[in-house]
Amino acid sequence: MKKLIVLLVCVTLLLTACAAQSPASENVSSSAMDAGGYSEQAMSAPEASAEKAETGEGSTDAFADTPVNANRKMTYSASFSINTKAYDSDYDQIKAELTAVGGYIENEDSTAIPSDGSRIYGRSSYFTLRVPVDQLDGFLERLSEIGEVTNKQQSATDITDQYTDTDSRIAVLEERKNRLMTHLQNATETEDVIAIENQLADTIYELEQLQGSKRHMDNVVDYATVSVSLTELITPETIGSDGQPLGDRASDAFAMSMSGVGEFMENFAIFWAAAAPVLIVIAIFAVIIFLIIKLVRFLMKKYRAKHPKPVRPPVYQQQPYMQQPMRPMAPPQQAPIPPQQQAPVPGPEEPKTDNNGDKK
Repeated sequence: MKKLIVLLVCVTLLLTACAAQSPASENVSSSAMDAGGYSEQAMSAPEASAEKAETGEGSTDAFADTPVNANRKMTYSASFSINTKAYDSDYDQIKAELTAVGGYIENEDSTAIPSDGSRIYGRSSYFTLRVPVDQLDGFLERLSEIGEVTNKQQSATDITDQYTDTDSRIAVLEERKNRLMTHLQNATETEDVIAIENQLADTIYELEQLQGSKRHMDNVVDYATVSVSLTELITPETIGSDGQPLGDRASDAFAMSMSGVGEFMENFAIFWAAAAPVLIVIAIFAVIIFLIIKLVRFLMKKYRAKHPKPVRPPVYQQQPYMQQPMRPMAPPQQAPIPPQQQAPVPGPEEPKTDNNGDKK
């Protein structure tokens, strides 16, 4: 009996799914036939937008000039890069224009660093805006008049097939959910109840996912996505130094210099305030080490006074040999000559006399 009931439930679900699939297929075919003449135009619209984006030219009425069948599901997106010298006013104007058309900011990322007296930074903001489709052309036209547009891109995407398929699957799942609820009410066996509840839970989970996807597609169809990049253009005019008198520029330079000195002194004071605890600990350790060294020296001195070292006798060291200067050598002495061989030494010459005995 249990097997028969399960078999009947499976056959009923199969027949119901086949019956629901045929009308869905007919609806998809009829929608495709109604929009048969639009397919070429939908394909050409993104190509034309891409060409205009590459050249940086083109009218903001590109979306309005594209004929669209009312039954088609189209999503539109645009991207603008804007440079401006009046950052604050243009920033406020973008938000004011968005509020005027009934749009909202989906995401915003701003980098705004003001001048600190010595340096000036360029500011920038990146917006992701959602604009109602019926107000898109007017909004883009007014957006093009803000600042200097350096890059502009526009695109359109046809999601009709995806939307129709999702809608058909939702209808099938809702019908399946209703049948499972009916079977659950009529089930009497515990096993049948558990099996039907599991199938019902899976069906509800898949149905909620498809419904969320459909809501997202409805949102992107009703509201176009516009990305805007706003960048502040730094020039002498924005800095404010061009055309100023010499005295004003000198006073500004002096003020910036004093500001730098003051900032340095502040940082110096902060450094010492932060380093004070560490320096105090280091000083305490240094004092302790110094006292320990002094105490050790005092104890060593006292110990040496009580235990003097024994006096050792002086050790005489031999004087190093000094080489005496050489004396001049005496000439060699000759051997004495025997008296016999010595020549007679002439004596004093005697005066010569003549025969008479008289001296000559």
